[in-house]
Amino acid sequence: MENYDALKRQHTNAQNSLPKAQRSPFFPPLTQIAEKAGFVVLKDNKVVIFYSNDLAATPSQPVMDATSEEAVRAVNGLCTIQRWTGTVRR
Repeated sequence: MENYDALKRQHTNAQNSLPKAQRSPFFPPLTQIAEKAGFVVLKDNKVVIFYSNDLAATPSQPVMDATSEEAVRAVNGLCTIQRWTGTVRR
């Protein structure tokens, strides 16, 4: 985060003017989204969640259905997911 130090300093200055009982810790904003990165969720016997920073495109929405053409294009750069059971691929 580019301006982390400035944000923390601004928060600290604002907190110093408050009574101790009303002060809160600094939490940096987490709204910045990395390009070409996101979680992929699929359901096998259980729900499987993995994170990739190697998507083919940056998704325009935080959650997309698997039937969405944009979602399919975004994961197109990843290798095919195959299920392994022991030594036999299904």
